Amino acid sequence: MPRVTINGIDTYYEVHGEGAPLLYFRGGYGGITSSVGVEVARPSTAIFGEAVRVIDYHRRCEGLSEYDLTPFTFDDLARDADALIEHIGAERVVVAGVSAGGPLALQFVLSHPERVMALVLACTGSAIMSTHPYEDMSQVPPAIEARIEEVNRRMKLVTDARAEGETALFERLRERLRNPRSRAEPGSAAAAREAAFKAKLQDVSDDDLKKYFTGELRHMAANEEVNLSSRMHEITVPTLIVHGTADKMVPPQYGHDLARAIPNARIVEIEGAGHNVVDDPRAKQAIQDWLAEVTASVAPST
Repeated sequence: MPRVTINGIDTYYEVHGEGAPLLYFRGGYGGITSSVGVEVARPSTAIFGEAVRVIDYHRRCEGLSEYDLTPFTFDDLARDADALIEHIGAERVVVAGVSAGGPLALQFVLSHPERVMALVLACTGSAIMSTHPYEDMSQVPPAIEARIEEVNRRMKLVTDARAEGETALFERLRERLRNPRSRAEPGSAAAAREAAFKAKLQDVSDDDLKKYFTGELRHMAANEEVNLSSRMHEITVPTLIVHGTADKMVPPQYGHDLARAIPNARIVEIEGAGHNVVDDPRAKQAIQDWLAEVTASVAPST
């Protein structure tokens, strides 16, 4: 599959399907799960179908792309995506962001509105790595409080790395990294991927495990306190928001916030679905039907 040097980073990407180009921002924060689990990850065509040409790329410190551990910013990640689109030669694209890829998708649309024909957002929000997602934090519901606790848990790793040093932190957490606790719903497609990932994890060297872990720290640091909520009104392209009603990782309120703030947005709620909503056949059908509708009405580019 193709590789290209983007802003000095050896970048891996795949292109699948035909039709309007779709730039896919994957979930997760790079690192161990993305690189060890790359062979068992859900294929992008399973989400978006074959009617669009999916540009499925691995960000720096993610998957099969280069792990240059020089610190980078959130804006750097958006610039990388723009440079890749320039390389491929797509003038305008549909942009899709799932989970942690959602804020990056939003940043790309805000930074390069002339390049975007439509937007898909699944199980995400505009402030999912912020501890202050709202101006008024006095009446935050329990689900949002739980999300903020999760953000604090993740960001403690970044602050611990700064205080202890990355090597010392890795040594302290090595066994936990090799044997992560299960987060997927039993019997789900995500649980099957998780089991395959854990099996592969045992063959990873300590040096590679540390490299991947450090890459994940870089991604979380780049996302620290990112809050794009005040700019959502600037997004004018057709937008589809898909969220599971039982999502505990990114509560449904984040999806509703997007739907209220983006002028041309449609929200589809998947009853009973959790965070891995794009595994749900109802979500896939909703996304693929909407893509067929919106790409038919907007002239695609190369």
